[in-house]
Amino acid sequence: MDFEQLYTTYFRKVYAFALSLSRNAHTAEEITQETFYRVLRNPDAFEGRSSVDTYLCSIAHHQYVSMLRRQKHIDFRTDTAQLSAPGGFLRSRAECAILVQKADTGGKTMSKVYSWRKLNEKELTRVYLDEMRRDFPPTELKPLSMILNSEANGTAHTWGVFDGETLAAYLLMVRPAGSRVSQLDYFAVLPEYRSAGLGAQLLADLPQHERGAQAILIEAECPDKAEDEAMAVRRLGFYSRCGARDTGFTEHLFDAWFRILVLDCPGAGTFADRQAVDALVDCYRRTISETEWQKYVQFYCPDGTKYC
Repeated sequence: MDFEQLYTTYFRKVYAFALSLSRNAHTAEEITQETFYRVLRNPDAFEGRSSVDTYLCSIAHHQYVSMLRRQKHIDFRTDTAQLSAPGGFLRSRAECAILVQKADTGGKTMSKVYSWRKLNEKELTRVYLDEMRRDFPPTELKPLSMILNSEANGTAHTWGVFDGETLAAYLLMVRPAGSRVSQLDYFAVLPEYRSAGLGAQLLADLPQHERGAQAILIEAECPDKAEDEAMAVRRLGFYSRCGARDTGFTEHLFDAWFRILVLDCPGAGTFADRQAVDALVDCYRRTISETEWQKYVQFYCPDGTKYC
């Protein structure tokens, strides 16, 4: 089993186990991230003497104990038994968004109200220069001119999420005319608003703002090909906990590799894996020229064969 398949199959179980130990969503995320990162760095350590999930949970337990020794104590802020559904898997995306908030805010859901609005060209430029260059590696970041051109021709838009007049998060969306789906191109919560459940809540709220979209498509960097492997693992974990499904398909875009995830919109049914990839292909073909398409974008099936 390769790393991507291992991660997709066992992430939720390891996270639920870490959560049962730490009773803290942020700590459980760190433990899970470190667990898979260690597997990625030493893939031959598993000798088959136990089941794979037992092996992974033993690593997670070791990370938890190591964390306790380093920190001397961990703040056990909430009972997280409710975070796991029967079988050790997390609940639905909507439930997860609420429960992660509770775990990160002392058992209370967020009472603060955030406002959404689309950013203008000047605001987007500032976000790109001040925030996106910090939040994303250069290989993953499109040129500013390309982003602004997409906004100008109506194939993309950017949501700013505000705490009063202060920007708390941003979501860059691609949705050309005629597309059935919205593509989440870039998404980040500003540092001062992290670790409070805001990201999960925004992802749960996104479909109601992308009105008419049948699904939200997400490109998440492949950990084994990322510059920052640990961060890539963490992002995949975040999207998985929020209900995004890994299609198994991968994408080579410019110089970066991504896994293709799909977040179904309420009331729109379930997008099959191949259907989701076809929708993403259609989205790209509506936004870039055939020459650019052939040169910069390739999709691959779960077995590694080229899809298109």
